[in-house]
Amino acid sequence: MSSPTPERIRSVAVLGHSHDGKTTLCEALMHVAGATARLGSTDQGTSILDFEPEEQRRSISITTSIAHCDWNGVRINLLDTPGFPDFAGEVVQALAAADSALLVVGASGSVPVGAEFAWERISAAQLPALVVVSKMDKENATYEATVDALREQLGRRAIAVAVPLGSAEGFRGFVDLIDDRAYEFDARGGSKEVPLPEEMRAEVERAHSALVDAAAETDDALLEKYLEGTELTVDEVRGALHTAALRGTLVPILPAASPLLKGVSTILDAINRYLPSPKERVHSGVDAKGKPVEIECDPNGPLVAHVFKTTADPFGRVSYFRVLRGTMRADSHPFNVQKGQEER
Repeated sequence: MSSPTPERIRSVAVLGHSHDGKTTLCEALMHVAGATARLGSTDQGTSILDFEPEEQRRSISITTSIAHCDWNGVRINLLDTPGFPDFAGEVVQALAAADSALLVVGASGSVPVGAEFAWERISAAQLPALVVVSKMDKENATYEATVDALREQLGRRAIAVAVPLGSAEGFRGFVDLIDDRAYEFDARGGSKEVPLPEEMRAEVERAHSALVDAAAETDDALLEKYLEGTELTVDEVRGALHTAALRGTLVPILPAASPLLKGVSTILDAINRYLPSPKERVHSGVDAKGKPVEIECDPNGPLVAHVFKTTADPFGRVSYFRVLRGTMRADSHPFNVQKGQEER
């Protein structure tokens, strides 16, 4: 994929409690999107994100890893953060470079302290977010109890946009609460439509109504239409969810089992649909004189970039930067406001 326009970019920081599956989810997202030929594993030491020897030895993330994949014409930048609080600085760096966040919570029926910390950071950064209830394939996995715990922690804005078909070893698919259709996973991370189980119909209708109610309340025109008895279209509900996520008034929730690639393509779709592009956010900063300024995304404007991470390797220091405005080229000489001089 050639260099995408700002409208076709999503930059997402992935946060959560340690061992709840953040890196595994990122590996699955990249694999299903075709960015990697095989699925990396933290347990087997084949993850392309946890590449440091200490990370591989301990099977944990120590630093923020950066990767990207392309899905349906959208470039998705992923910033995979550590879950241990010892490395909280890495989380702060990632959030500064992201336009949105993905909170990963294991399907244990509760919200662990690491996820609470992550949500506090996401809220402080005022980032739109999605929640993935991970490890749905594990024994005693409970989606409903985990969603209830998330609502208690996040408030009324946490809203399920899908419910699973089965759990633990029986986790085989999901029901899309927007279009009221059931889907069964395939081995490649995709899904196909199947009949909705009759025993789930009442549950799905309740969850669908709750979702549509929440979506309608985010837009006065939609709410008026809804109260008049007119059914909202799928596109209207999805559009309302996108706007609500951008404003922080709703946080969509989805189920997944990343090592089995179950629910992964649905998460990629949700990132594209509900999370914002750089064009939809305005960044704050200071100019060379220390004056506060607002920075709008414009590839043709004066260059503004933020160095959010610096590492050292045998060849020297490597700095990672986020371009907020303008275009960085090989022959660019950006002005370093801290040093008061140009950089090569």
